[in-house]
Amino acid sequence: MNEVFLNLPTTMAAFVRENEDGSHTIVYNARLDFETLQNAGRHEIGHISRGDLESDAPADRIEAWAHRLGKA
Repeated sequence: MNEVFLNLPTTMAAFVRENEDGSHTIVYNARLDFETLQNAGRHEIGHISRGDLESDAPADRIEAWAHRLGKA
């Protein structure tokens, strides 16, 4: 897994993408504080571990499910 920091819109903490070789890259928002980035990293790793990137479900549904799981 790779991690990079870019200046993203402040409404976006992080996102994950699958690379051509099957590995993943988490892109973090360099504008945000450490605690927010830690939480965002856990959230994105959850997407990877659940296989969300391979899902055919709409992104908003995947995010809603992920946020419900995070509050349990």
